[in-house]
Amino acid sequence: MQTKPNERLLLLPQCLRSQKCPATLSSTEGIKCIECGACVIKKIKEKAKKLGMKTIIVPGGTFAARMIKKHKPKAVIGVGCLFEIQEGLNMCEKYGVPAQGVVLLKDGCVDTKVDLEELFEVMEAGVAQPG
Repeated sequence: MQTKPNERLLLLPQCLRSQKCPATLSSTEGIKCIECGACVIKKIKEKAKKLGMKTIIVPGGTFAARMIKKHKPKAVIGVGCLFEIQEGLNMCEKYGVPAQGVVLLKDGCVDTKVDLEELFEVMEAGVAQPG
């Protein structure tokens, strides 16, 4: 909450993508979403952009670790299944980066679902809301 949104890194799992996703994988920046609207990632990216938060769609935990090393965020928000969240929190602790996870509502590596309200609440934590 004490970290400005533009100093946070949002890591999304590739399993949130539609099975018909036209995005490609970049070895340096993850899944390159074209915001086609076939999945929920477009909405998440729009919210993150408004907050000034960098978003990366990762193909796996090793890639997430590389992105944390590369971008050196002051905090990380990760979305994933319970196993991946636990691994990610352990990794962030190792790097000394505070992190918060949002566990998927439905996991299974394909056609997963996240509670957007919960995720947006975590993304907006500590951000002054216009009153």
